[in-house]
Amino acid sequence: MAVETRLVEATAERVADTIVQEARDAGCDLVVMGTAVASTAC
Repeated sequence: MAVETRLVEATAERVADTIVQEARDAGCDLVVMGTAVASTAC
């Protein structure tokens, strides 16, 4: 299975519209999204 990661800055459009267009342009069968939260210990 090939995996590709993209980082795209959406400045004028809705984020959802940007994600859908990028997925269509790349011919994706599956889109996996998530967030990474940085944490620090004091």
